Amino acid sequence: MATVTGYTAEKMKQIEDKAITSGEVVSGNLILYPKNYPVETSINAGSVIGPAGPTGPAGSVSTVDLNTAVAVVNDRFKKVPSVMNKLPGSTKQVIAHDTKTPIMFTGADDWDTSAFHTSTDLRKFVVPAGGGGIYQITWNAIFTAPSGAVGGTRYISLSKNSVTAGNEFAQSQMDFVTASMVHLAMGITEHILLIPGDYIAANVYHFTGGTQSVHGTFHMQWMSEAP
Repeated sequence: MATVTGYTAEKMKQIEDKAITSGEVVSGNLILYPKNYPVETSINAGSVIGPAGPTGPAGSVSTVDLNTAVAVVNDRFKKVPSVMNKLPGSTKQVIAHDTKTPIMFTGADDWDTSAFHTSTDLRKFVVPAGGGGIYQITWNAIFTAPSGAVGGTRYISLSKNSVTAGNEFAQSQMDFVTASMVHLAMGITEHILLIPGDYIAANVYHFTGGTQSVHGTFHMQWMSEAP
């Protein structure tokens, strides 16, 4: 077979376009197919794989560590940290006139995935270790007034790290003048950034001249990591 020399790259490309219809890499070699293939045999143009480069440094995370991290994430998505408590009708809390009062959630939790609510202080819903992030908090209260209760102010709120009705970050208030208003439902939903050890309390206040009995529901759920 004759060896052709002296052609420019442009000229060699013209010859290739006239003679070769296609090609592919097979086992690291460039195989070219002429126009009348398979009458003519294919052309093995040689290896297109260069020499192996140096081995990179070992990873800093072991397979065990990686699998542990993946398991933690998977478990979080299967069981999002949250707590739900209903203050049932049989254990309504009596709220004195003109006294802002944190609710004592004495009933059993509907669920509590991460020990937010313990017997240490039933007014507190505490963020557990490793549970920091953005939370959605919902507090729904139902005022059930004794017969003959008059109108006036009804107020509910959420507090962070206070059981003296301080540090409030969400409030809702309604004011009535009619004496016929006996039952009233109010609700708050708010989002807040919390760290482990922070706690939330739900508060009630009224200005009616007597007492008010209150029951309702509290829900707290982790939404995402801190921004």
